[in-house]
Amino acid sequence: MVTYSEEDVRRFTEQQNRNRAIAIGEKPAHIPADAVEAGQEVSVLHKAIKDLCVSLGWQYFYNQPHKRSTATKGQPDFIIAASRGRTYYVEAKAGTGRLSEDQQCVKEQLEANGHILHVVRSMSEFKELI
Repeated sequence: MVTYSEEDVRRFTEQQNRNRAIAIGEKPAHIPADAVEAGQEVSVLHKAIKDLCVSLGWQYFYNQPHKRSTATKGQPDFIIAASRGRTYYVEAKAGTGRLSEDQQCVKEQLEANGHILHVVRSMSEFKELI
């Protein structure tokens, strides 16, 4: 049986995220906390969150809201598998945007199972969360 050190797993995950980002045309970057603030388009916030996850070596699953998909209705924009076994369910909203009825239902189901759906409106809010 082959065993891997935490450092090996971290490097593998980081490389996997980098490869995925390159494959879909993204360039990982270090994003300062105030790079995306309230009032900016949600697509800018989505990109900043993805870039930060890649730079940290975190695996993320992204539901592209503007593309037709087979994702569950109400699924959060991001499910992030962070370091130390942490998982974040994140919905990014612009300005005063509210959860849809489907998103509210998913939020309630997550909470019933001991999880939290985090709604963020800026990169500062996201960085506070993590």
